[in-house]
Amino acid sequence: MVAVALIGRAAVPAGGFVVRTLSEKEKGELNFWIDHLHGGCERELGRAFLEQWSEGARGRLARFARHLPDLRATAGAVWVDVGTGPYSVLMQAPANVTKVMIDPLIEHYFTYGLIDRPIVPPASIFLEATGEDLPLIDGTTDFVICTNTLDHVDDPWATASELARVLKPGGSLALEVDTGGITDYMHPHAFTAAAIDEHFAGAGLEKIAGHIPEHQGQRRPGAVLYQAYYRRTAPLRTARPMRAIREAIHPVLVQEGLHGFNIVRLRDPEEGDWFFALPQADGAFIRDKVDSGAYRVLFRARTLELVRQQVETYQRAGRR
Repeated sequence: MVAVALIGRAAVPAGGFVVRTLSEKEKGELNFWIDHLHGGCERELGRAFLEQWSEGARGRLARFARHLPDLRATAGAVWVDVGTGPYSVLMQAPANVTKVMIDPLIEHYFTYGLIDRPIVPPASIFLEATGEDLPLIDGTTDFVICTNTLDHVDDPWATASELARVLKPGGSLALEVDTGGITDYMHPHAFTAAAIDEHFAGAGLEKIAGHIPEHQGQRRPGAVLYQAYYRRTAPLRTARPMRAIREAIHPVLVQEGLHGFNIVRLRDPEEGDWFFALPQADGAFIRDKVDSGAYRVLFRARTLELVRQQVETYQRAGRR
């Protein structure tokens, strides 16, 4: 574990690593996790963090399965956790699903030694990104988890739209979020369950279940936890079949050693260029693999350098 010190509202690693400058809200989030993993959890709950987290993650996954009976951990399925913190519930998910963990502080979690690499399961992908701009293509995800995140982001409705966008038809979303309550710099939003349901309905998701748990635990003043489950039933509004745009896809970089990925560019006449990282299953770039949907997880960015950084973040996560 990397030694850390908290200075004001900023956390800095003792080794002097260079990481991007954080906003005050991000500093508060990072400081929370540093304290929580270095004794705060045991101080408050009487249990070491990993013990408490493992039990809680398994319980959450079991609850998700109860409310989403059609959820299947089939081979090749893609499960995504948005706003994951250092330890996602997906780290307790079945081994045969691809686990994509997205958080704006992922680089800092690794830099500060908050993620214990030996316990990271196979098929785990870590990406640093915000909820407002998920680096995944439309309709590529089977299951999305978003817990204790929507009230923390800068733009909750943009984030909600992104959660809906990446779900494939039949895909499911599990949401946990505080509604109401006093806002502060780490929780800038107080909305209602009805407003959340209305937005997801407008994005083509059907509500499967939603309730306020009887046992709330400690929450900020006035806040109430809302748990809800949705499924994509309406077609994606903006998605285009990959086959329909195959002539617009051109290899930009095909290189062994880029940690098993090819980088391709999509020239979109409406949106401009996008770059994608595709898992490199067969060495060279094969367009038919894209057409057939064989590449399930497609990372995206506006520049070649940004999408390369996503791949390198994945590599540093200790992928096996």
